[in-house]
Parts: sequence; C-alpha cells; structure tokens
Amino acid sequence: CTCADGIPETCDLPCTNVIVQLQDGTVYDSLFCPACDLETGVAAEYQTILNGTTGGWRASYIDILTAADGLQAGWNTVVIEARDWQPDGTVGRTVRTTREFYVDVPIP
Repeated sequence: CTCADGIPETCDLPCTNVIVQLQDGTVYDSLFCPACDLETGVAAEYQTILNGTTGGWRASYIDILTAADGLQAGWNTVVIEARDWQPDGTVGRTVRTTREFYVDVPIP
C-alpha cells in the first residue's frame, strides 16, 4: 500500500488478473488490485463494474468474476473502484481504474 508520492489519487498500483478454466468447464477471472488508506494503512473497500454489471462493495481486493457477473468471451471492460473512510464514518476518497482484457475461451 505504498505510493512514491503518498497521494492515492495519483497512485497507480499494478492490477493483475488471471483467467482460469476449471476441469468442470467453469471459467473465472481472478482480479488482484491492491489499495489502502495511506493515513491509516487500513484496506479500502472495493467494487467492480464488469461490462456494465455493478457488483457490491466489499472489503477484499481479490474478486472472482464469472458469467453471472458479466464475464464474456472476447473483450471485457472492468472498472475497479476503491474507497476509504473518514474518522466520522463518511466516505473519504474514491479512486477508480479501468482495465480491458480478452478472454479466449468459451464462457459456459
């Protein structure tokens, strides 16, 4: 959770994703996009929007995306949002990154 300039709005931590097809035919995309509140070191909350389908906010920065989440064969666009919290319980900063990736296996 460290950024060279200490400003999360300009921090571009690398995201990684791995597309996996299991023996039963299930296909999923595992996303890993780290972020945290630089003042407290506490992990932020995350939300993904995959091809226009919005997921809920959660504490984990690892997300497993399936066909039910909008994963499709061919080009996919995912928006990953992270937000932190102020001491009074209100939402602080929200940052987002958009990634495109290609799935070259059929999605059952």
